[in-house]
Amino acid sequence: MTDLAIGLWGLSGPNTANGIQLGWDEVNRPVDVLKRAFELGAAALDTSDFYGAGRGELLVNEALSVSEFANIPIFTKGGLRQSGEAKNGTIPRSFDPDYICSAFSASYRRLGERTVDTYFLHGPTIDAFTDGRLLRTLEKLRDEGRVRRFGLSLRRSGLKNPAYLQAVSNDTFFDVIQLPISPLYADVVTQLRGGLFSDKILFARSINGHGLLLKDAVDENDFSSSDHRRGLLDEAFTEQVRKTAVVIDRFSRAIGVSRIRFLRSYALAVNVEAIILGARNVSQVEEGFTMNLAPLDDDILRAFHNELK
Repeated sequence: MTDLAIGLWGLSGPNTANGIQLGWDEVNRPVDVLKRAFELGAAALDTSDFYGAGRGELLVNEALSVSEFANIPIFTKGGLRQSGEAKNGTIPRSFDPDYICSAFSASYRRLGERTVDTYFLHGPTIDAFTDGRLLRTLEKLRDEGRVRRFGLSLRRSGLKNPAYLQAVSNDTFFDVIQLPISPLYADVVTQLRGGLFSDKILFARSINGHGLLLKDAVDENDFSSSDHRRGLLDEAFTEQVRKTAVVIDRFSRAIGVSRIRFLRSYALAVNVEAIILGARNVSQVEEGFTMNLAPLDDDILRAFHNELK
């Protein structure tokens, strides 16, 4: 059975790095959203030191401090930076062992010194996750009992790079891979179903394409200046989203389900241990955490992928 985790990116508020908007508009009473997710069976919390410049981790601590769900597993990430050297239009990153050690210590404090179930490198390069010095640093954190296991959180750009995917597949240190699983990355979904990362635990995120695949049409003017989706929508990606949404709408109507249900079943077609659901209000939590769905039928999936080509 696939677990459902609650993702905190959308609850953590605005964030900017190197002039890039990487957050969301503020949410009223985000802890209430988390508590409702706990009540409905959320199996874990997924955050990052980068979400809201650390606010996401503080929200985890606040939610777990005032609830009876204090032992819910925590996933967090490190490696992205608010500032630092980077090419224009890119996010500063560092996977230097000393930086990661410092970043983890800060995360650990914000999380109330709770053991982290899974600590992810956030969008790492191949050089980062094959660096023996960094792996030894991470092993020390595990030996100290502050982390149970480690993972790689893959960025969209990595999914388009066969050499990168092969390097991740060849890795033997990291137990968990977190990646977007949605029709926007149908080629990767096909590879996953064919055995890519078969020896890894998989966590699915962004199954609705940051909510873009639930819309009939998208335009950057639909989003405020603090909403990261405004920066995603260049001409090529906007057209990909539009075409994909049209096919999703046609198939979901044909089998008599909503788009969000179709996309959840689509993600379940991959053997994932957990789906990370983003929610920005209680209603979204209640919709997302009360669905009891089966994976998309193989024949429907093949027909759907053929239509996307």
